[in-house]
Amino acid sequence: MTLSTILLIVLILLLIGALPSWPHSRNWGYVPSGGLGLVVLVVVILLLMGWISGIILGQTFKTLPFIVWNNQYKQINGKVKVPLPKHLYSAVLLRYQSVLFWPAMVLLVTGLLAGSLFITRLAFLIWLMVVVICFLTVGKILLHKTKTVADEAFHK
Repeated sequence: MTLSTILLIVLILLLIGALPSWPHSRNWGYVPSGGLGLVVLVVVILLLMGWISGIILGQTFKTLPFIVWNNQYKQINGKVKVPLPKHLYSAVLLRYQSVLFWPAMVLLVTGLLAGSLFITRLAFLIWLMVVVICFLTVGKILLHKTKTVADEAFHK
């Protein structure tokens, strides 16, 4: 089983798990009924999505490329020209991920505070796009093939 197949299965399971499946819970939505519950939910979401996601995303694109680079290039480093760790991931995908991260956060908080199920679901869809882009970027790093200057492909 390849990494792409595993990621696709996880993504499908996450999508199925996000849908309300029981008839009695379809009308509940994603918003708590009390004001204090709403404030606690917003604070928890900001902490989890902001702090933890920021740390995970920051470390993923700082440490993971170096670990993969070190594993693949430690034997030939200094003997031939090799790519830098930053060449292992796509800067374009990372830019899209960064651009989508903050609108998703703002829409999620706005949807929860306004009690709008539509805005909250829109925020979750944008979060889903952020997650898919993150999986693609991490997959690109993990599936990197060793390249040298003769390949001239690592400059792209």
